[in-house]
Amino acid sequence: MEACLLSLMTSTDLIAYVGGRVKTRRKFLKMSRKDLSERCGVSASTILRLETKGVATLHVLIKVAIALNSTGTFQDLFKNPVARSLDEYERQIKGG
Repeated sequence: MEACLLSLMTSTDLIAYVGGRVKTRRKFLKMSRKDLSERCGVSASTILRLETKGVATLHVLIKVAIALNSTGTFQDLFKNPVARSLDEYERQIKGG
């Protein structure tokens, strides 16, 4: 269900959603922004900006995901679709 809703979001909505998820996960782990910032090696204001405005570099987002033990879904970000035939598989392998 959640994946379906995510596909309907605008980029602005998705940015806000990710920031909210960071905050929710941080609170679930009973971490303060300062605790998280120290674990990531970024400032607390960077964490605040990510949580409230969704603004962060990819580098910071990955550091935060590692600190929050939330890297599992990164492997799904850009994976290839499952081939439905041998021809389709061979095209994927060749990059076409």
